[in-house]
Amino acid sequence: MSNYFQEWAQKYDNSAAILKNSIQTLEQKLKIAPPEELSRINYDISVLKAMRRDTTEIAEELRKKHRHEMERLNETTITIPQ
Repeated sequence: MSNYFQEWAQKYDNSAAILKNSIQTLEQKLKIAPPEELSRINYDISVLKAMRRDTTEIAEELRKKHRHEMERLNETTITIPQ
């Protein structure tokens, strides 16, 4: 049985981790940025946080689909005619 849902969930988790790192980098930059850059950096952080939230939600939905598929397969019984 292929684990497509699980594999894609992992890819989305990886993307969420990259986004988290980008957010942390921008938050550090925010501490030393000149005043004229603060609003742009805050906007970028806001966008990246929304993207991370969406990415995390998609990963969770894929994991749910994987669990549902596994449950469905476990409930299916195959009878071999004799």
